[in-house]
Amino acid sequence: CGGLGFREQVEMASGASAIAGIHGAAMTNILWSRPGTPVLEIFQPEYLNACYEQIAFQGRLDYSACVLEGDDPIRRIEHWLE
Repeated sequence: CGGLGFREQVEMASGASAIAGIHGAAMTNILWSRPGTPVLEIFQPEYLNACYEQIAFQGRLDYSACVLEGDDPIRRIEHWLE
């Protein structure tokens, strides 16, 4: 989202059939999602914060979270996909 303007970010989130991303400022765009949109937030194990879960709850989004494990980012993702 960093290379997109505000209007483009709103259009992208409001038209998305699902949203997934690593915890960070770009997840704020779930504000523009339609109720029921699936949202997956990915966390590093060292930092958990429920701020986007609260936004999802208020927006009636289908929120899920994943906490990655281990030191190797690829292994973390593969473990989660198993």
